[in-house]
Amino acid sequence: MPPDSHPPEPEPAAGHPRRRRILGALCAALLVMSVSVMAVTIALPSIALDLRATTTQLQWITESMVLALAALLIPMGAVADRCGRRRVLLAALAVFAVASLLAAITRTPGQLVAARALMGVGNAMITPSTLSIVRSVFPRPALPKALAVWGAVASLGVVLGPLSGGLLVEHFGWRSLFLVNAAVLLPAALAVVLLVPGFGARRAARLDIPGIILVSAGLVALIRTIIEPPRQGRLDPAALAAVALLAGFVVRQRHAAHPLLDLRMVAARSFWPAAVAAATGFFSLMGVLFLITQYLQDVRGHSPSTTAPRPSTRPRSSWAAAWASRRWAA
Repeated sequence: MPPDSHPPEPEPAAGHPRRRRILGALCAALLVMSVSVMAVTIALPSIALDLRATTTQLQWITESMVLALAALLIPMGAVADRCGRRRVLLAALAVFAVASLLAAITRTPGQLVAARALMGVGNAMITPSTLSIVRSVFPRPALPKALAVWGAVASLGVVLGPLSGGLLVEHFGWRSLFLVNAAVLLPAALAVVLLVPGFGARRAARLDIPGIILVSAGLVALIRTIIEPPRQGRLDPAALAAVALLAGFVVRQRHAAHPLLDLRMVAARSFWPAAVAAATGFFSLMGVLFLITQYLQDVRGHSPSTTAPRPSTRPRSSWAAAWASRRWAA
């Protein structure tokens, strides 16, 4: 694929004159992606009823997108450098829009799992592209604030996803979640075309194809190990495959000329506390949302919009109110 025919990338020390508007366009595209990850959790009871999906199939519907994102996030960063960041970003929006339309017309749980996995491919393409563009258009002194805005928008989907998803599912059905994604991505893509400069492709290192295969297959086997054994009542043989494939990936990264993952970063003492905290928080969040949304709707009879968690509007927490009332009574 030839590089984008645009002026060379600006120096980070100077920054791009339209950098704030560029950041806004990138954040708009990123927000759609982050919202879509969380919005589907509110729709799980409706999906189960409409598609007659089992609990295992609902787990795959939830995790297939995250699995594709995790498996392809590092390789897609190298692809963006080789093919042009804006070009990969626009391709990501197109992939995500097509996947959303396919998800909206699915008739079986398996089709929805495949569509969600394709959405994860688009998400894996957009995340490193937007991040690298932000790093390129902002000068070094302003870069921390720009990255903070980028991270805040990516995290905003945790709140907006369930809220918007609950309203859409209650009034228009669960398929509206994916139709809205496709509709919102059109103005986001237009903003990218008009505002984001086209950076020329860089001469990047050769992709580590064996490493990509090992980590992708290992993650799929690992997710199957987590999902399937409770239904089967025994340890899934995929557990051994997951250990072997991921161990092979580590060995490959130690000897590859152009590794996907720098193992020196993994060996750093500061890496593991942050990685374990992030993984624990995300697993806990997804696990609680997966269970609580079905419990509140199927058992307690709540509507999708009231199931979605929302920030508390009370001026003080319950324990603080109780403490104040005891002090006043005393």
